[in-house]
Amino acid sequence: MIYWIVIFFFKVSGWLFFRHRVFFECDPKSISGAAIIAPNHASYLDPPLVSASWPRSLHFFAGKRLFNKWWLKWLLPRLNSHPVEEGKELATMRLALDLLAEGKKIVVFPEGTRSHDGRLGPMRSGVAFLSYRSEAPIVPCYISGTYEAWPRTQKKVQWRGRRTKCVFGKPIYPVDEQGHKRSKQTLTLLIEQELKRLRDIYRA
Repeated sequence: MIYWIVIFFFKVSGWLFFRHRVFFECDPKSISGAAIIAPNHASYLDPPLVSASWPRSLHFFAGKRLFNKWWLKWLLPRLNSHPVEEGKELATMRLALDLLAEGKKIVVFPEGTRSHDGRLGPMRSGVAFLSYRSEAPIVPCYISGTYEAWPRTQKKVQWRGRRTKCVFGKPIYPVDEQGHKRSKQTLTLLIEQELKRLRDIYRA
């Protein structure tokens, strides 16, 4: 219940402050079971806006240091956030695979970190590895406007005159149309291509 109350708050805040809009190339209801939502990452606003845009519950990963504060230690697990430690990528991957095995939908940023200039950065192989091992589909998501609203170089959110959007693309499956399993390199390339395509659609 707490999760959906907070999500409702994100929805209302996103519309009031950023006129947030959501577009789907896929039907979210058709993606049952485990899936990996793979957005670009430009701002701290990305996780709440993605969770407010997707109609079902999502699971996130957050730095363990955030759980040091008592109120975040209580709240974050109720928002499906899981603590991870920097430098312990193997443990993070195991946790992600366990969640996918339980049929959860997780959010993993393919770039691995926030953009320094708002542009798409190089794709890391983590999302492709998770899809390859779990056979869960990848849903690319291009987020626009969050860098302008809250870039990593600023401490405060720019509330006025900013507009944000989330565009969810069609799922990328680890198995191609001929039934052959795609390599991790191919999956990483497809993620990058789809994010760029969704970006160009938004600009058009």
